[in-house]
Amino acid sequence: MNRTSAQAFHQDFVEAFNSGDIDILLGLYEPHAALVPKPGQDPASGHAEIGEALKQDQAIGVMTAETRYCIQSGSRGASGRRPAVAGGRR
Repeated sequence: MNRTSAQAFHQDFVEAFNSGDIDILLGLYEPHAALVPKPGQDPASGHAEIGEALKQDQAIGVMTAETRYCIQSGSRGASGRRPAVAGGRR
């Protein structure tokens, strides 16, 4: 995976998600990261909780994502995407 830019991260995330391999997907997160699975839900913290949340989404189907913004300064970046998960086979 090419995590050299904030823009590349979204493509890497979608590819990892659609691979079905949760370990590849969790490799994109820091060990103590937090993820809000869906608006209004409590955050999932750490790889174990994040993995469970992502497995639920993977069970729905294939992900696509539209990059909304990317900001990069040196080796740090922030980005936002509009993801969509649709039923279907990987």
